[in-house]
Amino acid sequence: MAAERNQHRISSVLTRFASGFSTFILAVILSTHYNPLGPNISPGELDSQLLSVVVAKVEIPVGTRIVAEQLAMLRFPRSVLPDGTFATIDEKLLGRVAVVRITPHEVVTENRLAPVGSAGGFCRLSP
Repeated sequence: MAAERNQHRISSVLTRFASGFSTFILAVILSTHYNPLGPNISPGELDSQLLSVVVAKVEIPVGTRIVAEQLAMLRFPRSVLPDGTFATIDEKLLGRVAVVRITPHEVVTENRLAPVGSAGGFCRLSP
């Protein structure tokens, strides 16, 4: 009887050891293939894929003439940027009038602004 209990204990210990060792090996294999930036991006490549663009720092209401204090620069992946973004806060952007509401942290684009030289405020259309 005692021999059977000892054999059962030994079998139980060996099963637990094999299970633990298998889990350890699996964890090692999975951790060697983990890349936090994704499978196709190395850390050096990430900087080349980001582009600094002008975004609204605060809400810019419709009809507002844009000033530098309303703007900031943020980095975005090139692949998600819309057309007509601005890379610098300069005379091409300052003084322009917003034709739609621009929310904080939203990218400022050419199609959200009135043409150069347009007046601020709302215009009144005659019937």
